[in-house]
Amino acid sequence: MISGYTEALKTSENIFVKIDSDGQMNPNEIPRLTKPIALGKSDYCKGNRFYTIEDLGSMPPLRVFGNSILSFFSKASSGYWEIMDPTNGYTAIHRSLLERVPLNKLNKRFFFESDMLFRLNICRAKVTDIPMKSYYGDEISNLSIRRAIPTFLKNHASRFFKRIFYTYFLRDFNAGSFLLISSLLTTLSGLIYGFINWYNHASQMQSTPTGTIVITAIIILTGVNLFISFINYDITQKPSEAIHPLL
Repeated sequence: MISGYTEALKTSENIFVKIDSDGQMNPNEIPRLTKPIALGKSDYCKGNRFYTIEDLGSMPPLRVFGNSILSFFSKASSGYWEIMDPTNGYTAIHRSLLERVPLNKLNKRFFFESDMLFRLNICRAKVTDIPMKSYYGDEISNLSIRRAIPTFLKNHASRFFKRIFYTYFLRDFNAGSFLLISSLLTTLSGLIYGFINWYNHASQMQSTPTGTIVITAIIILTGVNLFISFINYDITQKPSEAIHPLL
């Protein structure tokens, strides 16, 4: 795919479509996939087989379950909280955006599509899900959900921390930065306060006073609420406009 994108950039075309060769993607969907980009409403469009129950079609139940789990973690790592089906390889991208993506840094295995979403968020690209049906025959996938999930979770965690650092500390310091720091410090303070008091009373063979437990719980819950507020703020920070010029 990286080689394909590199060659595509040598042409004079403005929209590049990625379609896998496993027969699960209907070429007739290409106009729907590229239309938002051509209209200047999106920079990157991808298929979403989870839009309706009917769209799931013949997707194996285990794959539905695995993709659902991975979709949640992809939302956090990429920052595109409204996007589902992150491993869907049916995509379209505008030239101006592809030129900004560091192709040499993209994951070269099954995490490719999820890693692409992370890179697109760093570019502040507008991403759009295009509902489409799944097509499964007798083919056997090389992707093992059991083996992929641990690797995907590790990669998602790495991208999540990178995105948070880039977005809330390197490029800007905003309300989200304040909420995140406050939530971490408050929660950590509550845990330390609770542990010290528990240890002191336990070493004297005494029960920890109810008031101390309540204060500890209040501090920790305040930290948790601040973190929830940060997540809510992060959800609202999705790119709202396409960055590429109209065709």
